[in-house]
Amino acid sequence: MLIPIQRKKILEIFMSDPAKEIHLREISRFSKVSLNNVNNTLRQFVKDGLFKRREVSNMSFFKPNLDNEDLLKLFEYLELKRKKEFYGKNKNIARLLEKYTTNVIDLSRRQIQLVVLFGSVARNEWVKGSDIDILAVSSDKDSNAITILNKAKIDVSPLLEIRPIATTIEKFTDGLRKKTEFYHELWNDRIVLYNESLFWKLIKEENR
Repeated sequence: MLIPIQRKKILEIFMSDPAKEIHLREISRFSKVSLNNVNNTLRQFVKDGLFKRREVSNMSFFKPNLDNEDLLKLFEYLELKRKKEFYGKNKNIARLLEKYTTNVIDLSRRQIQLVVLFGSVARNEWVKGSDIDILAVSSDKDSNAITILNKAKIDVSPLLEIRPIATTIEKFTDGLRKKTEFYHELWNDRIVLYNESLFWKLIKEENR
């Protein structure tokens, strides 16, 4: 999938808060795309059903239509691209993070359905010895997720200081809905290491 760079910049503005309505001029300012280009792009997005538009006192506000499957696929693609770009910038830890994520999924027999990196490392501020914050989301509230997360560290723990946290899908969506401080941090600084498709489906459900 190839997304024109200016469309990509516009979509990325909404990835940080897809439930928020944003004024046309703010979108242009945040994305650093010309107002005319933003206006034309969003008009097309609205026409295609990807975005919703609301007029208030001659001002246009836009927000993503998360019920549109095509838009969800675009966000999933951009989430995946974000991960690849992160790995490209952090080659010294990329292979180990991939190994850890694979271990987690295999050991849990896919009960852990979502793995997210957050915190300073996700902000590309990793230095040797940094704690690597990982959130694992399980489908089963009675799962032994913490045991699995710690066991999965065996292959990589001599080199990475992984600090895993476990939660359930229900608690994850509840935290997003309530916008608690923890989930606000995770939302702003995240790299979805596994299952960006589920991540955006949960975002869709949380915003209903």
